[in-house]
Amino acid sequence: MQTVELEFDDEVIAKVIELFPKNLILDVAREEPAELIQAICKVCRYGLDSYRKAHLVEEMADTLIVIRELQKLFDISEEDLQEFIRSKQIRTKERIGELGVEK
Repeated sequence: MQTVELEFDDEVIAKVIELFPKNLILDVAREEPAELIQAICKVCRYGLDSYRKAHLVEEMADTLIVIRELQKLFDISEEDLQEFIRSKQIRTKERIGELGVEK
């Protein structure tokens, strides 16, 4: 499987942080995951067609962008984020192993 690195325009993100009040950025940071949840609910309720898939992908992108904004706003390094991702995935792998599921 080929891995694609997600790319963010950090200049745009820096401009957002410069221009918009922190409270507004944090409001959006709460709203975007809620919109993603809503898109997921619609897929669960009605199935995945091309329209709902496009909407799901759009909300995933919005959520990833706001996560990147939070990362920059609170000076969270790639390494710190990766460390938590790695530890969480190790824990999940262990839990899967406890279930006796083949890897």
